[in-house]
Amino acid sequence: MTGVVIIKNIPIRTLLVLIFFLIFFTLSFSEDESILGVKATNIKMLDDRTEFYGRSEIMKGDFTLVSDRFRIIIENGEQRTVEATQGVFVQFSNGSATSTELNYDLKLDKGFLSRNVNALITVNSSTETVSVLCDYLAIDNSNQRYDGKNFSDERVKLKKGNMDIECDSFIYNGESEIIQLTGNVSIDEPGKRFIKGNSVSINLRTDEIDGEDVDIVQNSEESGEEFKMKSSDFKMFDDKIEFYRNSMIEKGNFSLNSDRFTVFRENGEEKHVEAREGVFVVFETGSATASELNYDLKTEKGKLRGDVTAVIKGKEGKNDAIINCDLLSMDIKEKYYEGNSDYDKKVNIYKGALYAECSDFKYDSNLEHLILSGDVGGVYISDPDNERTLWGEVVMIGLNDDMLDGTNVSMYINNDLESRINVKSQRIKMDDEKIEFLSNSEVSRKDFSLVADKFDIIREDGKEKNIVANDGVYVNFSSGKATGTTLDYSLDEEKGIMTGSVNASIDSKNGTDTVDVKCEKLVFDSKNGIYEGSDDSGASRVEIRKGKMTANCDEFVYDTSKNLMEMTGNVEIDDPENRRTVKATKIIYYLDDDTMEGENVNMKIITKK
Repeated sequence: MTGVVIIKNIPIRTLLVLIFFLIFFTLSFSEDESILGVKATNIKMLDDRTEFYGRSEIMKGDFTLVSDRFRIIIENGEQRTVEATQGVFVQFSNGSATSTELNYDLKLDKGFLSRNVNALITVNSSTETVSVLCDYLAIDNSNQRYDGKNFSDERVKLKKGNMDIECDSFIYNGESEIIQLTGNVSIDEPGKRFIKGNSVSINLRTDEIDGEDVDIVQNSEESGEEFKMKSSDFKMFDDKIEFYRNSMIEKGNFSLNSDRFTVFRENGEEKHVEAREGVFVVFETGSATASELNYDLKTEKGKLRGDVTAVIKGKEGKNDAIINCDLLSMDIKEKYYEGNSDYDKKVNIYKGALYAECSDFKYDSNLEHLILSGDVGGVYISDPDNERTLWGEVVMIGLNDDMLDGTNVSMYINNDLESRINVKSQRIKMDDEKIEFLSNSEVSRKDFSLVADKFDIIREDGKEKNIVANDGVYVNFSSGKATGTTLDYSLDEEKGIMTGSVNASIDSKNGTDTVDVKCEKLVFDSKNGIYEGSDDSGASRVEIRKGKMTANCDEFVYDTSKNLMEMTGNVEIDDPENRRTVKATKIIYYLDDDTMEGENVNMKIITKK
C-alpha cells in the first residue's frame, strides 16, 4: 500500500479531516522515503498523538502492528513512537509476536514488546521456526536483532522442532540466523540430548551449536547409553563436535578431558574421538595421559600415543601400577590393555617400590595380571621390598599382591653378597608365601646349590626361609653333592634333609678321597660339614663306598672337618685293599689313614700266601 489509508465506519463529516491526516502521514516520512500505511476502525487525532481504537493496523517496511488499542506519539511533526497496551500483534522482518504492550520507534525501527510476549522467529533458509515465550522482547528491525528476557522468576522458553529451550535471555541475529542463549541455559531434545550451560548459540541455518561452560548429555539411539559432555568452549556440527579449552566427554566407563579434541558423528550418533593435545582419559580400571587419542565410542576400543602415562588399578586397590610407554591400546569393554615403546626405548612400570622395564606389556583386569615381555632377559624387575632383582623373557605381575610369574628367569635375592640367593628357572612363580619353581630350575647360594624341575622356597615375614622339593632334586653342598626325591633345606641354618633313594658323594677333608653313600635319608649341615644317613623304613640299608671299600649299616655320621665316619647298626665292611671284612655294632672309620675302631667287632683278615 503506497500512501493509502483505509478507514471503515467513519462519519462523512470527518472525511476532510481524514484526508488531511492521510497527507500528514504520507509527508511525515518523505525525507527518508519511509511510508506508514494505516488501517483503522476508529481513530482520534490530537496535536501530540493519534489514538487508535478497535482493531487497527499500521505498516512500515517489514514492520506491521495489529492491535485493539494503541497510539502514535508525534514529535517535531513526525509520527515517532507507537505505544500499544492491548491485544498486540506485530510482524517484523524475521517473524511475528503477540504481547500485552508495545513501544516502538517508527523512525529508528526499534522497540520492545512486554508482558506475555509470544514470538515466532522464522528462518529464511528453512521452513523451521522458533517459538518464544518471554516477558520482554527488544526489536531492532533494521538490523534484524531481537533480544528477549524475563523480569519474573519464570525463565524464557523457546521451542525449535522437538527442542525445548529455557534460558535467562537470548539474542537473535536474523542476518546470521544465529540465536545466542545466555544464563542458566537448558536445551532438552527428548530421547536425544540435554544441554545445560551458561552460554549456548544455535545456528538456525545449519543447526550448529556452540557454547561456553556447557554440560551435554546425549542419548544413544542404538545402545540407549548416555554420552555426556562438559565444555568451556565447543561447537556442534551435523558430522562432528569440536571442543576447545578444558572440555570433557563421558560415555559408559570412559571419559576424556582435553583442551582440544573432536567427536565425529555418523547418522546423528557420536562414533569416535580424536584428540591431539593434552589428553587425559579415565576408565573403570584406571586413567592415562598422552599426547594423542583415537577412540571408537561404539566398540570402546582406542589408542593413546606419545608420552603415555597410565595408572592401572586393581579391584582391591592395594598398589596401583604406573606405566610409561609410547603406545597404549585400550579395550574398555573387556578391560584389556596393551602397551609398547618405540625403537630402543623401554616400557617403564612402577608398582609401589617395584620397578620394571620391558619391551611391551598386556593387562587383563579380569585376571588382574600385568604381563611383561621382551627378548630373553628383556624384562627387568627391581623389587627392593623383597630384596630381589629379576631378568626374564615373560613376567606376570599381580596387581593386588606380590605375585610374580616368569619364564626363562634369572634372579638374585638379598642384597648381601654372603647370603645372596641366585636363581635360574624356565618357569617361576612368586607370592608372599612362597616361590614356586615349575620347570628346570637352579638355586645357588655361597657353598650350596640345587637343581630340580619342581620345588618351592617358603617365605616368612618377607624372607626366604626353606627350600622344599618333592619331585626329585640334585644338590651341591660345600663338601659334595647328592640326589634324592625330596628336600627340606633351611637357608638360615644351612641344614637340610633329603629323602627317597638318596645318592650322595661326600668329599673328604683333604680332598683326595670321595665317599659315596646310598640311603633313604640324608641329613646334612653344610656350614659345619656334618652328614647323617639312615633308613627309617628298614626296607634297605645304608650303603657306603670309599674307593674299593664297601660298607653297609643302619646309620652313619660323617664329619668332614675331622675326616671320620661313624657307622652304627649291623655294620658290615668289605675292604679288599686291606684284605679284611668287618662286622660290628659300631665302627669309627678314620679316612686319613684308613684305620678303624669299633664295638662288638668280628673281623676277618686275609693274609698273603
